[in-house]
Amino acid sequence: MDEQTIIKTLTENGGTLWEKGTMRRVYFNPETVMKMDVNHYNSGNVSSASINGEGISNSEAGRALECKFWYDLSDGQFHDRGTDRLHRTSMTAIQDFYSDLKARI
Repeated sequence: MDEQTIIKTLTENGGTLWEKGTMRRVYFNPETVMKMDVNHYNSGNVSSASINGEGISNSEAGRALECKFWYDLSDGQFHDRGTDRLHRTSMTAIQDFYSDLKARI
């Protein structure tokens, strides 16, 4: 599949193209990757959260929201940062997201 088609597929699924110098990446926000629904207090703190309809702790939601997810167009791979502290529910949602998109590109 050519690069433009990959970019189109990824952006149609919630990604945002970012380019700087020779780097070309498509970034995804955590809510999109994990199908996460998050509610916040007026202070900005998490008041409730769920992944695929399954409730998760507020602290897990906070950790998940700090993660970074991207597809690197130069190596053709998905990458993430900050996921090493996430629990199984979050990791399963991430793996499902990657698997679904890999099947499309």
